[in-house]
Amino acid sequence: MIKLSTANIWRVFGRAWLVVWLLASVGVAQVRSQTLWTIGLSPTFTDTMNTILADYQAAYDVTVQWRDFSGDALYFELQNALASGNAPDVVNLNVPLLLEFVERGDLQQLEPPALAGYFPNMVDAFRVSGDAYGLPWYIAPPLLMMNRALFLQAGLDPDAPPSTRADLFAAARHIKDETGIDGFMPNVGAQRMLYRFAEAGLPILSDDGFTALFDSPAHVALLTEYVDLFQAGYFSEDALLRGYVGALERYQNGQLAMLISGPQLLTRIRDASPDIYAQTSLAPYPETGDLKTGDTSAIHAPLMGLAIPRGVPQVPALQLARFIAGADAQLTLAQATPVYPTTLAAAEEAFFNADGDDLDTQARRLQVSQLPLARDLTLDVPNPQDLYEVFMENVEAAFYGQKTPEQALKDAALFWNSRL
Repeated sequence: MIKLSTANIWRVFGRAWLVVWLLASVGVAQVRSQTLWTIGLSPTFTDTMNTILADYQAAYDVTVQWRDFSGDALYFELQNALASGNAPDVVNLNVPLLLEFVERGDLQQLEPPALAGYFPNMVDAFRVSGDAYGLPWYIAPPLLMMNRALFLQAGLDPDAPPSTRADLFAAARHIKDETGIDGFMPNVGAQRMLYRFAEAGLPILSDDGFTALFDSPAHVALLTEYVDLFQAGYFSEDALLRGYVGALERYQNGQLAMLISGPQLLTRIRDASPDIYAQTSLAPYPETGDLKTGDTSAIHAPLMGLAIPRGVPQVPALQLARFIAGADAQLTLAQATPVYPTTLAAAEEAFFNADGDDLDTQARRLQVSQLPLARDLTLDVPNPQDLYEVFMENVEAAFYGQKTPEQALKDAALFWNSRL
């Protein structure tokens, strides 16, 4: 008797079911040419995308015109294309861009059958008021990279890595005390403290979205933990000013014991600092606690998706989007660059689950284990830049001792409530 997993059931039966749904709901438009716009894939991944598109064109007898842009360029090009009635059939958007175009009424809502087979936590990142406006395409959750030599120098076992936030903070303190080298640099600059709150299971907004909730005692307590570490000298100002760029530089120079970042930085570390790469170990993102019990609500990870602009016939556009964001195409893309799938079927592929001790193979196994919790935690709020700027100013005031953490979050919440 052949047993099929949930993911493989979708692979076997789901595509036919989707086609039946498309035929029944709207009817298949006869198209001979389609357009696809993406962000930041050319020229590095031109050959990979051409391979995926060649398979699609052969399967459906359609010519696809593909254009690739920087994020800023796509934003303005899409605005102009929508205004002139020449929008692409499918457009690649990150979560912040998608939320902005949904607010303007520029993207089409997707019905539940189109979303089948994807990790629900990732689909949720593209929901506005419960409705989905994008297909998840690829994601790169963070993991923990550790300098084994610094762990041993501090008297810690690199094969027993921190598995919770409390463990991480304790290890950072111990490493700094014993070696004089920073244990880690948390990603808490700009609006990122909001992500740390959400990862800890703390709500940011009320259910109706009109009230900021991040000034509760639990939020204050978490911010205070980070502020105390900073003021005691356990991580540097670079964490606030330069984020992961400053952390990467320090790690690959042997001046940071732990780096929390996406696996794409492994290649940069290997090329820039082979000695550091050789003594690097990997572990799951420690904010998650126990993945089996789900101690946190999510792991924040920037997520890319595919959307269908208004005015575009949805059936053929969805056919293209589903193919590009399908399990086979996701595997092809992941084999060319360290990104991870958003479909249940692709996540079960041997490529992501193979045995092996090299860092790339380890990273793939770890990342796939984290996919059920990975999602983009970008908030759906009006005028986000204004809200984020005030939040950042108040959080920085807490770090620099200009306000207590309680007052900083209270002041930020008051401003948010005046604008929500």
